[in-house]
Amino acid sequence: MFGIFLGIGLGGEGGHNPWGGDPLIGTIITGPFELIAGIILGILIGLLLALPCFHKGVPYKWKAVFLVFMAVGLVFIWNIIHMSGLGYLATITSAAVGATKWGKHEAEEIEGLISYLWLII
Repeated sequence: MFGIFLGIGLGGEGGHNPWGGDPLIGTIITGPFELIAGIILGILIGLLLALPCFHKGVPYKWKAVFLVFMAVGLVFIWNIIHMSGLGYLATITSAAVGATKWGKHEAEEIEGLISYLWLII
């Protein structure tokens, strides 16, 4: 909702709008689209992360590396299309769905590695 009001107040003319020329219409359409598509994409990627071949055969250190690169990739790819909210939401949703299948201990190990990475950054 904040993004919609921000788009109304600061929309102006010009800029890149994937839904047409009017910034207000673009903002009203983009918000719900990013929400729904981000959740659906996140669930699909999370289900791929929860496949038995991924969550039983891959060490947790590699899962953490994969999650970090997947998050960066999703955010940058969707930012190119000017829908970065979709990438952020897909990243959060996919990690949550995947972690439900990994088990508590392994999910905590992966969380610890990613938390350590954030301390370094």
